[in-house]
This record gives sequence, structure tokens and C-alpha cells, in this order.
Amino acid sequence: MQVDYKGFKIDVRREKCLGGWSLLYYDIFRISDGYHLVGSFEDSAETVREKVKQCKEIVDDYLNNPQDYED
Repeated sequence: MQVDYKGFKIDVRREKCLGGWSLLYYDIFRISDGYHLVGSFEDSAETVREKVKQCKEIVDDYLNNPQDYED
């Protein structure tokens, strides 16, 4: 599922990994320049919609506290 949210593209999907079981993959990109804010995967029973909601919270936190995401 792809969602545009406050200038970011959130992509969350459930796919089989090479081991054969299902993993939840997620990425957050800034639309304006392609900056990759977060991307990872997890082995969980969480739904795609629940993860999209969490990713929106990450975007909100980034917009309120960008210094916390600096390398």
C-alpha cells in the first residue's frame, strides 16, 4: 500500500522473504527530493494498515523534531 502524507510517500507491503515466510516491509521517502527517512522490515502479525498509521506518526515526529533524525 502506498500513501502520500504531508510531502512523504509511505510504502508498506507484506511479502515473502527468501526463507519463505511473510515479512512486513516499509519505507518512507520525502517526495520533493527522494530523501529516505526510514526503511526496514519486521516479522510481525501487524497489518499493513496498522504499519501505515505508525509510519504517519514517524513523519509527524520528523516534521516536529528533525534534529532527532540527523546522522
